[in-house]
Amino acid sequence: MKKRILIAIIAVLFAFSASACGGKTEKADGQKEGKDKNKNKQTHANVGLKTTFKDEPILEVDGEKLNLSEANIMIHNIKRLYPAEYFLEKYDEKQTLEEHLIDRLKLALAEKVYIIKTAKAEGITLTDADKKELEENLNMAFEREMITQADVDKYGITRDNFRKFAEVSYLRKGLFDKKAADVEVAEGDVAKELDNDSSYKKIMSIGKDKFKDKVTVKHILILTIDPKTNKKLSDEKVAEAKKKILEVQKKLKDGEEFGKLVKEYSEDTESIKDEGQYTFGRNEMLKEFEDASFKLNKDEVSDVVETASGFHLIKCIEKHLTTPEDIKATDEEIDVIKKRIENSLKFRKYEAEFQEKVKKADIKVIEEGWKKVKILSEEDKKNIKKRQEEKAKKEKESKKEEPKKDEKPSDKDKKDLDKDVKEDEAKDKKEEKQDDKKDDKKEDDKKE
Repeated sequence: MKKRILIAIIAVLFAFSASACGGKTEKADGQKEGKDKNKNKQTHANVGLKTTFKDEPILEVDGEKLNLSEANIMIHNIKRLYPAEYFLEKYDEKQTLEEHLIDRLKLALAEKVYIIKTAKAEGITLTDADKKELEENLNMAFEREMITQADVDKYGITRDNFRKFAEVSYLRKGLFDKKAADVEVAEGDVAKELDNDSSYKKIMSIGKDKFKDKVTVKHILILTIDPKTNKKLSDEKVAEAKKKILEVQKKLKDGEEFGKLVKEYSEDTESIKDEGQYTFGRNEMLKEFEDASFKLNKDEVSDVVETASGFHLIKCIEKHLTTPEDIKATDEEIDVIKKRIENSLKFRKYEAEFQEKVKKADIKVIEEGWKKVKILSEEDKKNIKKRQEEKAKKEKESKKEEPKKDEKPSDKDKKDLDKDVKEDEAKDKKEEKQDDKKDDKKEDDKKE
């Protein structure tokens, strides 16, 4: 689990897109949306232009210095992913996840230097479309207060610093796309990845000769399971369901309209509004239902079909079986899948080669600045402690409220219980004696 978290975190170190800023909003109707949007822009227009943050160098990579604000931007990106508590978990026997990620930051910052240098050498720059998208996303981050002036002053995440950071993500993609195109990958590696691809596996499991099969049917269902629990009904109720579907079948043979009988009898609540209609391809429905549906011709009605859900009567509305042209189209889909896999392998191979170069970089830590690189602030740690204390308190209170089960009475409880029993017995005996005396007196009075 921790390894997967780490991979996800590292993957977004250079991420900067609409999704990184929360996604683009859809335009709403009316003037209010426009007014609010303009007001929002004006309110946040000056955020990030200036900062009181005192920047300082933390690393030197091949002679080039990197500042604390650059690490803070990456950390800001990382902290959006998971609750703060995650970073206190153990990564291994020696380090927490926070400590391990701070070590990885050194390589990430070194990679930034190498990306800029290599992209410059390869003549890779941002396109006009890239620049436009970058500015839109940058403005959105500040407008939506994903970056506040407090963040700017605390971490040095100014608009200019964030823009420079974002440019690296575009340069990285352009560089890797260009260089990966020249990388060679073994056909065996492509074939292995292809066999594990879900889209390809689906095609091959159905078969190219049936992959484009499509059928539209209407059906009437009488359930043999409880719709709430999905448990099989009793044999008696299953027999009643069978009798009911046979009655419906007789009505169909007598000429009653299928759609009318769907509304009157079908227990498939999802499809009743569409007169029991479904459109599907291969391997999408229960096998018995699917097999019966594809055997039918247009307007033909099936015999009673039994599935795990119940008894069905199925009417074919439309049917399309895979044609030679469809098979050709499927072959083209497979080629697209292969190309996607090949490109992915090339990209990953070049990325691995590039990172090996980065690992050989001359990285010098500037201790005075580096000791300020932290994922969790003191405030974060205080909040974590507070949440943990509140959780523990709630758990303790809930345990108090729970009734004690099979708890053995203490010696004191036993003594108190014995004492109560003896007192009750003594009281009962005393009352019995008093009753006996009353009865004796009544008997004497009668004799007199």
